[in-house]
Amino acid sequence: MKDILNITATGVNLHHLIAFFETEGYNATNLTRKSQKELSFCLPKKEYKRLKKEQIFALYKFKVQSARGITQVARTIFARSGLFIGCILVLLTTINITNRVQVISFNSAGHTCQNGDHCIFRGENFERLQEVLKLNGVEVHSRKDSLPKSRDLERVLMREFKQISGASLQVVGVKANVVINESKLPASFLTDDIVAPMNGIVVSIETISGKAKVKLGDVVCAGQTLVEAQNVQARANITLRTFFHEATIYSENQLTYTRTNKKITKHELSVFGMNFSKGATCNYSLYETEVSIKYVFYNFFLPLKTKSTTFYELEATEVFVDFESAKPQVEKELEEKTRALLPHNAEYKATTFATFREGARVRVDCYVEAYLKI
Repeated sequence: MKDILNITATGVNLHHLIAFFETEGYNATNLTRKSQKELSFCLPKKEYKRLKKEQIFALYKFKVQSARGITQVARTIFARSGLFIGCILVLLTTINITNRVQVISFNSAGHTCQNGDHCIFRGENFERLQEVLKLNGVEVHSRKDSLPKSRDLERVLMREFKQISGASLQVVGVKANVVINESKLPASFLTDDIVAPMNGIVVSIETISGKAKVKLGDVVCAGQTLVEAQNVQARANITLRTFFHEATIYSENQLTYTRTNKKITKHELSVFGMNFSKGATCNYSLYETEVSIKYVFYNFFLPLKTKSTTFYELEATEVFVDFESAKPQVEKELEEKTRALLPHNAEYKATTFATFREGARVRVDCYVEAYLKI
């Protein structure tokens, strides 16, 4: 059973984070937009450690809300019933062995499809389908309680495959049934035209098969046909010059926080999961905390620990920080944020900035030029 973390991410342009999960193969599930700037999702603990090393991690504020999995369950049980920990772990191990999926089936028997080679149950399409299911936790020996909900799985599959109009996951005993509803693709898709994935300028085009609809130097829009298929699939080597953009607002009136001489300390004693606290309630409007946890006596019979939480009162002071002094750091962070938007098939070329001042507020725009290979 994998350790799963329930995480919230705060920031702007959260759709870039969702796209990053998909392109980099992260097994993010239960994605929920709580607001325009807040996204909650579940991620295996090992993948979260990998995410913390990625460049995109610095662009958002991540917070682990809760955790579930064998490690978390073991910690809770061990703290509350140390004397019986061995018996309970044996029980959990037994349940873990019998609570796994042994067979995965599809509704492909007797399936008639009008999409030809694009049928979801054929060749590379079916291999890709199995790969996506595996990335979302649907595989042999996966735990039943870790399987995605049908609605979440349907959303992922419909986003990945144009020929899927609906999907559901049904678990019967040790068998997981994946039911796929396949729709007929439009004729334009079946002809395999090459279309522009985004706006840009054609800087090179080499047509292998099909009829080119654009030429060198043309400005194209996202979705525009670049090479039209003619009886056979369109093939070409095309490079687009395109730009990725991000912006931020810098205020020269900055707030700094300093500690006053006031503080409140709250002590807490914990044994077998029961907590006993002592100390005044913090009533500061602005404060920061320091937490110290120590084990007084710890074994199978008496896991006794103390927790001290100190609240330090803070005082907010407004200071003037000239934009020119902060400009290098602001531009560096904004460029990192913008370059994180580049897909894997884009080649970085150059970065330019534009600034617009209004009083003590400065708007900074970052434009990253890249060559996109199609």
